[in-house]
Amino acid sequence: YYRTAQIFMIRKQYDKAVETYQALMDAPGCVVDQSLLKKAGLRNTILSYQGYTEENGTWAHHHVGPINPRESAEAYTSMANALFMGERLEEAEQAYRKALSYDQSFDMAKKNLEVTYRKAQGENRLKPVKVSDPKVVPGFPVQTGWLIAPRKG
Repeated sequence: YYRTAQIFMIRKQYDKAVETYQALMDAPGCVVDQSLLKKAGLRNTILSYQGYTEENGTWAHHHVGPINPRESAEAYTSMANALFMGERLEEAEQAYRKALSYDQSFDMAKKNLEVTYRKAQGENRLKPVKVSDPKVVPGFPVQTGWLIAPRKG
């Protein structure tokens, strides 16, 4: 998924890149039959190349999430870059902030979020907001004190 999305970025097909990054995060191509995943021996040997977590009695694999913080930050930042290049600033902001929820020290997400805010400020769309809960929860966009307003009209 990642390399395919990069090809779409090179071709400036940003919507396709966003779709592909989302597929990476959802991992539909990595689904393994539950009957196999129920066997700890298989999960710990030939299926150990992917991390699995038990969710409501079902084993699941995700490319993003708290068990892969760096990969999650990279995936959301890559998707945010595609959104930014496609002029979808509000969505890009959310994706950068979500990337930072997984790794607050991920410089690419921080720097690109700053660029996104500067672009929004230049369009008079950057609005200050009150930070209600500074706690960082993986998967939920961090609060920055700023929000990009939608385009008018």
